[in-house]
Amino acid sequence: AVVSTQSTGVAVRRDTCSIVAIALNIRDKVHPIIWSQNNLPFDSLYTLPVPKPTGGVLVFAANSLLYLNQSVPPFGVMLNSLAPQTTDFPLQRQGDHMLTLDNSQAVMMENERVLISLKSGDIYLITLLSDGMRSIKKFSWLKAATSVLTSCLCMATGNYIFLGSRFGNSILLY
Repeated sequence: AVVSTQSTGVAVRRDTCSIVAIALNIRDKVHPIIWSQNNLPFDSLYTLPVPKPTGGVLVFAANSLLYLNQSVPPFGVMLNSLAPQTTDFPLQRQGDHMLTLDNSQAVMMENERVLISLKSGDIYLITLLSDGMRSIKKFSWLKAATSVLTSCLCMATGNYIFLGSRFGNSILLY
């Protein structure tokens, strides 16, 4: 049975999301579980794969940002003062960010950098800082610009970034 949490039930039940990585073997019709992580924040929104050599996945939640990898301990940061009330996941305080990731869009760039557009129109460049052992230990945040409210964000060939908007003109950045 699926157990979900609404914001009114956070006091009783918080961490109800899970992630499961499976291998698809279409030929043999066998799909083994590679790894899984339970008890993720209830406000988890979407994931973004982190390319090799680091690997793993970023989990974007409304009040936190998490890095998960099957071979290293999870790492997460709180993005605002609501994070401790919405999850029991071990989060670190990093900087004085007052951000929320609901209605955000993110795209992975080269060299372990993520471009994220928030619902306010603010655009941040997040650098994933590792300890050299394929483990992320810190997220470095740089406010890059303020732009249109994006409904989609994607990398295009030639290092172009497309910011699609329903509310204004879409933008192609280099």
